[in-house]
Amino acid sequence: MASSRRWRLLKDFGSFLWKEKLWWMVPMALVLVLFGVLLYMAQSAAVTPFIYTLF
Repeated sequence: MASSRRWRLLKDFGSFLWKEKLWWMVPMALVLVLFGVLLYMAQSAAVTPFIYTLF
């Protein structure tokens, strides 16, 4: 149920960007999502050495 809310939020955000023609926000949103995935993966001890090499 919580995952369907997340997908709905992302779908609504995407449709908002599409309707309002805010194309310049798409790269910023992608960077924020990738950064969030990076932070989520940083919680795992097995992935941490690979993340440290990025910075």
